[in-house]
Amino acid sequence: MKKWKSWAAVMLAGIWMLSGCSQPTEDTHITSSPVKPQLIQPSEGTVVTTVTSPLAANANGSPAISPSGVQWVYMSWPIPSQYVSSPLIGGRDDTRISQLLQWVEQAKRVDGKGLSAPLHGRSMAVNIEFSPERKIVIRPAWTCDSSKDAKGNTRTSCKPVDSRVWIEGTEGEPYFAQSDTLYAFVNKGYLDWMPNVNPYEAPSQLPIGGPFTIRGHGARTGQVTVALMKGNSTLWVQPVSVKEGEWLLEGQVSDQLSAGDYEWKINTGITTFLQPIHCERTNLNR
Repeated sequence: MKKWKSWAAVMLAGIWMLSGCSQPTEDTHITSSPVKPQLIQPSEGTVVTTVTSPLAANANGSPAISPSGVQWVYMSWPIPSQYVSSPLIGGRDDTRISQLLQWVEQAKRVDGKGLSAPLHGRSMAVNIEFSPERKIVIRPAWTCDSSKDAKGNTRTSCKPVDSRVWIEGTEGEPYFAQSDTLYAFVNKGYLDWMPNVNPYEAPSQLPIGGPFTIRGHGARTGQVTVALMKGNSTLWVQPVSVKEGEWLLEGQVSDQLSAGDYEWKINTGITTFLQPIHCERTNLNR
């Protein structure tokens, strides 16, 4: 009797697992080809704009939010991404930061019919950061269509909408806006001011006892940490100062290190990167 009960439990578990596998699924597909605003449904091409801008410029035309309060301006990519942007830095790039804030102020709010807010981590974004807790984020607005197949699986297809953006972090709730300038900037225009860079450059192979150089780009903290790891063990660690997003570490591999595979662990204070490195002995250090 006990044996029958155990087999029954196994059978029920198998049935539950199979039924779980057949549960309806949801899939979101993003395409990069933009859609013209007049083709969006159900707005039928009509755009309702507000009377006032979400941020009122000062009488002299300067932005209502001073660029002096901005620490960084940087891009973020759809996940995963191998790049970071060379950031605009408050106090150094105030002219460009001021221009970007003016574009935000000049963007015209729209009613948002037929538009969808982009999913976090699934679209390009401009981030104007005043502090880690406060930033203005600009993304291209989407239009999305959903359909279900015979099994109940939902497929959602989203496309960016030409000249439409989604803005959050200003006064009030997030909103959709019409701005040719911001739309172009968040897609490719940013490259003129903030080129794509690799977050670090580190060797993947070194001779034991030999020198090494590791460079970093686009860092947004005052210090990064570089460590040499063997599994979970930290063999060596070194803090490195950051200047205007750039950092440089030069050193030498200990001649006491055993030949084998290791990892660089690079902590920027925002993201941690791991890169394999192979160390081997040469004829000179055997």
